[in-house]
Amino acid sequence: MMQTHGRAAVALMMMTINTLVMALPILLLGLVKAILPEKWRKYLRPILMQTAQGWVATNNLILTTISRPQLCIEGELPDAPRRSCLVVANHQSWADILLLQYLLHRRTPFLTFFLKRQLIWVPVLGLAWWALDFPFMRRYSRAYLKKYPHKAGKDLALTRRACEKFRNIPVAIMVFPEGTRFSKEKHQNTQSPYKHLLRPKAGGVGYVLTLLGQQIQHVVDISFAYPSRQTISFWNFLGGGLSPVKIRSKVHRIEPDIRCNYVEDPVCRSRVQTWINGIWHEKDEWLDVTFGTSVSNTHKP
Repeated sequence: MMQTHGRAAVALMMMTINTLVMALPILLLGLVKAILPEKWRKYLRPILMQTAQGWVATNNLILTTISRPQLCIEGELPDAPRRSCLVVANHQSWADILLLQYLLHRRTPFLTFFLKRQLIWVPVLGLAWWALDFPFMRRYSRAYLKKYPHKAGKDLALTRRACEKFRNIPVAIMVFPEGTRFSKEKHQNTQSPYKHLLRPKAGGVGYVLTLLGQQIQHVVDISFAYPSRQTISFWNFLGGGLSPVKIRSKVHRIEPDIRCNYVEDPVCRSRVQTWINGIWHEKDEWLDVTFGTSVSNTHKP
C-alpha cells in the first residue's frame, strides 16, 4: 500500500511539473494566435499541436516508468495520425483520459475534448485547453430552458463555432456519450438498460458528425474494464494499484444513414441514437464476458 501511495505521489508530482513547464509555450503561442488575423492562425496551430504532443509524450513516459499499469489490450489500435476521427469510450475514472492519450498518441490527431465551461477556471490547465482550442460548453437543463427559453440553441451555436475551427485540419474529437463517470448509484437512478454502463446520449456524436460531415472518416471505439474488486480511483491508478486494466479497441466505419442532419432532422436523431445504442450493447456484452474471465495477454507499457 505504501509503495502504491509513493509511486502515485511521485507520478503526480512529475506530471504537475511537466504540465507547468509545457503550459508556458502553449499559453504564449495561444496568446499570439489570439491576436493574429484568422488567415495567419493556421500557421501556428500545427506548432501548438506538436507542443501539446510533447506534453502528452512526457506524461506517457512518466506513466510507463513510474505508474507502470498492466494493460491487457484487445483489438487493433488505429494508425492514422492525419485522418480526422471521432473517439468514443465508456467513462469510469479520470484515468480514462490518461489511458486514451497513451493509447492513441500519434495514432490519431491530437485528442480534443468537449469540456464543461467551468473547467476553464482550472489553474494552468484551463488556459492551456483554451490555447489548444478545446471547446468549452455550457449545458442548460430543461428546467433552466423552460425558465429562460431565449437560451435555447446557444449550446448548439457554441458547438458549431468550435467545430468551425477544426475544419480542414486533422482532429480527433473525444466524446464520452454517457456524459459522466459510471457509478452504481447513477446506474440505478437512471434505470440504465445496460449491466455495466450508463445510457449513452447521442447529442455530442450527432453534432460532431453533422457539423464536420465527411471530414470525420471513422469512429474509434475504446472500452475500459477496470478490476471489479478494486476501488477505481485516479490516485490508485497513478500508483500502479489499479491493474490489470482490460482495454478493447475497435474502429467503426460511419454508415451513410447516420451522415445526416442531427440538428434539424428528428429521423436522423433517432438513427444516430439507435447506432450508438448498438455500440453500447456490444460494449456491455464485452464487459460482461471480460469481468467473468481471467486476464491474458497482459501488457506492461
